Amino acid sequence: MSYQISLEELQAAITHRPPSLSIERLSKAFETLHTFLQPVWPVPIHYVACPSAPCNVVEALECVIELNAQEELFDWYKGQIQWYFKHLKDETTKITSLSKDSHAHQLVFQLVKRWHVIFLTWHDPLRVLTPEDTSAYNLYSKYFHNCLLSCIPDYFPIGIKRIFTMDLNGTSTRLFEPSPNYPHSSLIQQLATLGLLKRFQPILFSVGYDAIDERIEKVCRGEWSDQSSSLEGMIGWFRQVIGVWLVKVLEAADQSITPTTTPADQPDLTRVIGIVRPAMSRFEYHIYKSLSDLRINELFDIIVDFPETMPVLEDLRICMNKTDQRSYLVHKLRAANTRRLLHPGADTQDIITQYISLMKALRVLDPPGVLLSCVAQPVRIYLRSREDTIRCIVTSLVEPGHTLGDELDQISDNDNPHQGLSSGLPIQEENDYHLTDWFPDPVDAPIGFKNLLKDDIIESLVTIYQNRDGFVKELQSLLASRLLAVKSFDVTQELTRIEILKGKFGEANLQPCDIMLKDLSDSKRIDTSVHELIPQAPIHPIIISRLFWPNLATTTFKFSPQLTELLKIFEQTYTTQKVDRRLCWLPQLGSVEIDVVLQDRTLSLEVSTLQASIIELFGISDTWTFSKLRIKLKIRSDFNSLKNSLNFWFNLHVLKEIQSGVWKLFESEHSFNSFSVKSIRNP
Repeated sequence: MSYQISLEELQAAITHRPPSLSIERLSKAFETLHTFLQPVWPVPIHYVACPSAPCNVVEALECVIELNAQEELFDWYKGQIQWYFKHLKDETTKITSLSKDSHAHQLVFQLVKRWHVIFLTWHDPLRVLTPEDTSAYNLYSKYFHNCLLSCIPDYFPIGIKRIFTMDLNGTSTRLFEPSPNYPHSSLIQQLATLGLLKRFQPILFSVGYDAIDERIEKVCRGEWSDQSSSLEGMIGWFRQVIGVWLVKVLEAADQSITPTTTPADQPDLTRVIGIVRPAMSRFEYHIYKSLSDLRINELFDIIVDFPETMPVLEDLRICMNKTDQRSYLVHKLRAANTRRLLHPGADTQDIITQYISLMKALRVLDPPGVLLSCVAQPVRIYLRSREDTIRCIVTSLVEPGHTLGDELDQISDNDNPHQGLSSGLPIQEENDYHLTDWFPDPVDAPIGFKNLLKDDIIESLVTIYQNRDGFVKELQSLLASRLLAVKSFDVTQELTRIEILKGKFGEANLQPCDIMLKDLSDSKRIDTSVHELIPQAPIHPIIISRLFWPNLATTTFKFSPQLTELLKIFEQTYTTQKVDRRLCWLPQLGSVEIDVVLQDRTLSLEVSTLQASIIELFGISDTWTFSKLRIKLKIRSDFNSLKNSLNFWFNLHVLKEIQSGVWKLFESEHSFNSFSVKSIRNP
């Protein structure tokens, strides 16, 4: 392509220049330089360096510089580059069409290599003329890059990402392999030279982000039994793998980075972090964010396994401090609780257990208690709607082996024993009077936020209900059941629990419990005194104060003759010591230790008094009808208890219903199993 310069352009070029220089001289200089700088097309497959400039070209350039016409010369040069770029675009399209079956990353290798050869070939004349002028190179590089952007095919970003991913995973090393025809230029350097590495730097970072996500999914999902920190492991892995890879990319692309001298198998992590520090914070934030997202989605299961998951919660606490995902955690955990916990199929005791673990776990994540206040409220409302919540809470407080029982055991003597429920004030109002230090609410605290019970799990459960009367009544009922079932009058554990619970419910409210415990102590003393007089009597009754015990279920029946005789002996001895008192027996509440001697075996059992009375009657006669048993034992209404007692002996292969309503004693397993009930047909 020829280029003609007009008279007006020449006149403009020599304006304000020394009159000794003629227009003809400048025109000849431009013509010489145009011939030398003219872009080559077609460009050879391999790059061949341009020879040094002839003397006439050097003189022409000196003339242009002397006349300060470099800008006009470079404008012409850019025009030539732009015109020839249509050939580059056509060649790019041709390479793409001829390689339809190739993968995107393979096409990227071909295109970048070809573009780089064209870039160097067209720049060579300019480089030869201005070997030390970096501004000329920068202008050319920027202009070439801008023109190249219009030639980039759609699949190019996909191919670039694939190349970066393969190199990071170690499945390909072509990213840093030098070109065989240009030893000092690897693919990464070619991308940097063409200005494409900076252009597609977000893709480079996205490869790192994807690798982090894949690593977290593979190593951390569902893994919280290990006592080590997953977060520390992820940070260490990132710095040794992705960090080293990033600095390798930057070293190859940016000559301003000092080349590494550290062996590849022993990277200097301090130097690596220093080089990629601008990107490190973004990648580490992504680690915190991704790990936080994973753990928040798993938080329900993490809470189920608390406290074994304490290291996981510590990691999540650090991640949340970095990423501020508190509202996301509240949303996800409340949704998980609603879906997996707050439904009719969940057992109330399981809900309470999860609620206790929830309180403990959220204390680790958020000591001020804002998260707990936001997440726990739906659970508290749901527990309040269940009829057996109070019973389950009180059972957990009194029965051994429950979480709340362990909480009671951990209460120290320094705790305020009368905190919360000892006065007549509502629970939250009363606690206001025990605040010695005041701090403002956290900024994200909901309206009406109060965290007065964050250190007291029992108090938090009790305050599900504004009225404590239900807890007190249920506690008395459960304590009565436990006291009636104790052996040898040992109430040490119950006494300890009641003393601790007085600090929660008030001493006055638990006065009936004190009287029930005292009845056990008095019963032990009376039992000892009576058996000193009648040591042969094998009975140990519990004597209760009727007015201070809850209503006990009654099933009246007549004891068997042997039991009646033993109770009569004990009662006669008791009245000699307590002249003004009489005993009223509650037959359904007792238990009897008996030995049932059969032909082929002996059964040592602890049974109810009704079960003992039944088997004693079968010792008198081996066959009884249901109606005769009912009359003999004087059972007037509660027939189910009689049926259940008969079935108890049936399950032990002692009694069997041989006809409808007729029960028979079998002395051996063989006779029990061999007897078949024949159906009786009505005539």
